[in-house]
Formats: sequence, structure tokens, C-alpha cells
Amino acid sequence: MKNIFVQGAISPDQIAKSIAAHSSKTAIGAHELFLGQIRADVVDGRSVAAIEYTAYEQMALEKMDTIREAMFAKYKLICMHVYHSLGTVSTGQLCLFVFVSSKHRADAQQACHELVEHIKKELPIWGKELFEDDTHQWKKIIKMVDITHKTATLRKAVATASVVTSHGRTVDAIKNGQVPKGNVYEFARAATLLAIKKQAISSRTAIRCRLNMRQ
Repeated sequence: MKNIFVQGAISPDQIAKSIAAHSSKTAIGAHELFLGQIRADVVDGRSVAAIEYTAYEQMALEKMDTIREAMFAKYKLICMHVYHSLGTVSTGQLCLFVFVSSKHRADAQQACHELVEHIKKELPIWGKELFEDDTHQWKKIIKMVDITHKTATLRKAVATASVVTSHGRTVDAIKNGQVPKGNVYEFARAATLLAIKKQAISSRTAIRCRLNMRQ
């Protein structure tokens, strides 16, 4: 598996070197790039100064490897490179670099667009918006899925986990979203959703999930 993560912002120099490195691959006829940049959004009167990215890295790399294989199977690609930031990235800086190469531009263009959508929707990566007034909030990602073609079934999924700590301040940090590696609840939620997707769920199957914290 290739490591897609970069600490901090993705530099223009890194992008230039990546493009220049492909000049010797003369079978390539087209490149398609996507660059994700941090916007200075205003939320409830507060301006975003930066976004702090955290990820479930091993799970993200495994999922990215699956997506990569699917893209090469679907399109006639020669090269594919993905880099995503971890840590704090300020407004105006780059946080995502997707670089796809193929013999013809149609494959490169379509694959790049689809690849970006897969990354944004499927990889367990979270962004905390850091505002100029030193407050923060986790970015909310809402995805609408068309399920009109599915047969109506009754489903119930609940995940269960117990977390025992030696100090009460650890419980407080989890509840207040102050754990250095990220929001524990969001990590648990993402892990549960990915686990459920790997199961053959029928109307008779139940997966129970609950997170209990105690000192």
C-alpha cells in the first residue's frame, strides 16, 4: 500500500516535482490534476483560519488501495498519485493533490473526477475547522444516497465497545473532543460503518453498537 499522507500543507514544489518526474514516461498523453485548497469560510460570523486533519490511517490506506485497484480496472490509466494532508493546514494552502495520467484525456479526466469523489466520501479522514477567534468545530459531511431501487427491509445496527480509563480527565477529554489524535466518537462511528459494510446484512441480522466510558 502506498502512503498518501503528508504532514502539513502540500507544497507547490512537491506538485511541480511530481509532474516533472513523468516527462520520461512517453506513453502518457494526458494528465488530470485536482488540487484541494482550504477556503476562508465564514461560519456563524467566525472566519476559518485553518483546518486540522486527522485520520484512521491504516483503514484509510487499505480503503485507498481498494479504490486504486478499482480505478485501474475501470479506466486505461498509466499512473495515479494521491496525497492528503494531516495536521494543520492554513487557509489558502493545499490539502489534497490527485494526479492521474493516461494515454488519452477522457480516461484521465473521468478517473480523476471519480477518484476525488471516492476519497471525499469513503476515506476515514476528519477535518476540524479552526476559527480566528480560537474556537473550532468539526466539519459536517452530509451525503444523500438514492435508495429508491432497494427492496424495503428492516435493519438495525448497534456497535458496542467499553473504554476503561485510569483517570477521570481522560473521560472528560473524550467527552469534550480534546483528545490529541481526534474525536473518539467520530472514529468509533466511522469504524462501525465500515465494519457494517463488510457484513452480509439481511432483515434477520443485527449488529449492536454502544460506547461506554468509565474510570
